[in-house]
Amino acid sequence: GTNSPICEPMPRRGFRLLSDSPSFADLLITADKADLVVGRSIHADYRIANAQISGTHCTLRLTPSGRLKLTDTSSNGTFVNGREIARFKTVDVRRGSTITFLVASVDERDAEYGDEVPAFTVCDAPPQQAVAEASPGRE
Repeated sequence: GTNSPICEPMPRRGFRLLSDSPSFADLLITADKADLVVGRSIHADYRIANAQISGTHCTLRLTPSGRLKLTDTSSNGTFVNGREIARFKTVDVRRGSTITFLVASVDERDAEYGDEVPAFTVCDAPPQQAVAEASPGRE
C-alpha cells in the first residue's frame, strides 16, 4: 500500500498557557512565535505589571521538535508545579503543568497577589481547522 500522510505523527503545533485570572489573557506559543518573553517590561511579549515581576521574568521557547522550554531570568522566582527554577536555568515544561510566578502555589498567589499575577496551566495549542477536518476520527 501507499504511505498515507495521515499515518505520520503530527508535529506539535505548540502550546496554550491557560491563564487562571480574568485580568490576564491566555498565552499562545506556536512555531510562528517560538520565543516569548514574560515580564514587567513594556517590551515583554506578555506583560505582568506587578512590581515584584522582573522586567524580563522568564522566556518560553517552543523547540523545533515541539517541546516547551522555560528559562528563568527573574529576581523573585518562576515555579513549575511548585518547584522553583534556578535563575538562568532552563527546564522542560510538560502539558498539564502549572506555572506560577513569585510563589510556589496558586493558593499562595491568591493570598499574596490576588488578580495582579496570573498562574498558567499548560495545554496543547488548539488545532487548526483544516488539519482537524483532514483527519476525522483519528484522535
